[in-house]
Amino acid sequence: MLQGKASATARDADKMLTWQAGTDGSRGDAGPPVYSMENCSVARTMEILGEKWTLLVLRDAFRGIRRFEDFIAQTGIPRQVLSNRLSTLTSRGILSKETYREPGVRPRAEYVLTAKGLDVYPILVAIRQWGDHYEADPEGPPLVMEHRGCGAQVSAQLHCAAGHSVASAGEVSHRPGPGARPVNHPPG
Repeated sequence: MLQGKASATARDADKMLTWQAGTDGSRGDAGPPVYSMENCSVARTMEILGEKWTLLVLRDAFRGIRRFEDFIAQTGIPRQVLSNRLSTLTSRGILSKETYREPGVRPRAEYVLTAKGLDVYPILVAIRQWGDHYEADPEGPPLVMEHRGCGAQVSAQLHCAAGHSVASAGEVSHRPGPGARPVNHPPG
């Protein structure tokens, strides 16, 4: 994905933003067809994940942090903010709230990643990889992720369903999916 000095050019970005012609021939001089963004998967995902503290809570959940006080100690997140983020993540099925009890202490909650939560991992790896490439200190990233099986560094990479590597946005075309909702504009 981010290798050496290779990066998407403006031409790649332009290609990325173009729609593949639809089967209805709705593309032409008028430009691409317009679709409603009400059901946009990116927008819906960002409603849940698109806030710094949420991603830091999930980062630490993947590192084994499960308890309220441990999240605070690790991230410095304010208590009320953490409470709100954990509530959102549990209500959206990303974390599961489970009760534990240590001897002589009242029952408390810990937060465990669900299957839906585990599916966030590639997103966090991609964000970390981008940050390591563009935002790390001159001496390098603060954390290196290695595959336990062989010790090689872990990275996010894109592949199509047929297994071909996708090196840049210019290699991807966009077309309406089955959930696309055309926006009807009155004739001008």
